[in-house]
Amino acid sequence: MKKLLKPLVVFLFLILIPGSAIAQMHQAGVMLGYGSTNSTNHFRPFLLPLENPYGFTESLDRYYITGICYYYTPEKYRFSIKTGLYYDHWDGPGERSSGFLNIPLGIDFSLGNKFRFIYGLGIYSGILISNTENLDINNPRLGFEANIGIEYPVSTKLSLCAGYQHNIGITNFYREYNVSPGGTHYTTKYRRTDAMINISVKYTIF
Repeated sequence: MKKLLKPLVVFLFLILIPGSAIAQMHQAGVMLGYGSTNSTNHFRPFLLPLENPYGFTESLDRYYITGICYYYTPEKYRFSIKTGLYYDHWDGPGERSSGFLNIPLGIDFSLGNKFRFIYGLGIYSGILISNTENLDINNPRLGFEANIGIEYPVSTKLSLCAGYQHNIGITNFYREYNVSPGGTHYTTKYRRTDAMINISVKYTIF
């Protein structure tokens, strides 16, 4: 846990200390998301969050996410540096499931004034906190994320957001150890891809 929190503490220190030197905006928020996960050995770079894409017959796993987020926006710039802390739950085949506590770090760009279009990318790192059936899950994990969405300010302090996020694991998700009919031992590694729709609420702290 200390290894996961250290980069976030350093990051917050670097952006909060210059406070008075550069005009800036700080926002905090909460986020909920739901979607699909591909945890088979057939890598798919793109998934639809609520159905099977490309006519694949196997069912996709379920993916749930909830957490808090933080945004740092320099004044007069069209981008925000984002981080936070969120929990995601993988509901796999049968009784398989796992939960990760994650810290993302990325950047969002925006277009528009009152009604804004948001797009961004980043990386995330997570530690395993729950694991059924004792799967050999890679811990910690690392991955890329990309997102698009919309943001509507309902007041000077409060904004509502909705979007789509896509995660691609850099590290393998988990491993299975098998024995072939001929008695040879081999390992199968699985990569994970997530696709989700999410909603969030942002509040401007100062």
